[in-house]
Amino acid sequence: MRKTLTTIAVIAVFFVFTSSNNAYDVAPKAGAFAPSFSFADNERKVTLSNLRGEFVVVNFWSSHDAESRIRNVVYDRFAKEHAKTVDFIAINYDKEEMLYREIVKIDNLDSKTQFYDYDGFDSEISERYHLEQGFRSYLINREGKIIAINPDKRQLTKLICQ
Repeated sequence: MRKTLTTIAVIAVFFVFTSSNNAYDVAPKAGAFAPSFSFADNERKVTLSNLRGEFVVVNFWSSHDAESRIRNVVYDRFAKEHAKTVDFIAINYDKEEMLYREIVKIDNLDSKTQFYDYDGFDSEISERYHLEQGFRSYLINREGKIIAINPDKRQLTKLICQ
């Protein structure tokens, strides 16, 4: 009996420690603080925490995911129209950097807001935002909390321009 109780206790302790060490088991949800990140692409660097005090749209996209690419174009245009009220960061996960660069040109995107993740799905950002579950976009408020996931233009206008 004592051996059984000891075994159960050891297993319970194991589960407690393994689950507490994995704070990013699920994709970020509305109402939660956005996972922080610092990202460098060639000579440019962006750090999410440096944008506190501003609304930020963070978009993860790839050319093979049509919905994420369309959202990227919509958000890029919105950010250009509302440059004083929202910052925009788009991170691309195409397999080839050349493809990414061509799409930025073809879609007439602002290259200052577009970043390419050289580490792809092995990057810390990909893990923290669970991109293996699909590409999403996040509207983050001035305090750093996620207030919308995959918002459309109407939602962006409502939430940012109140």
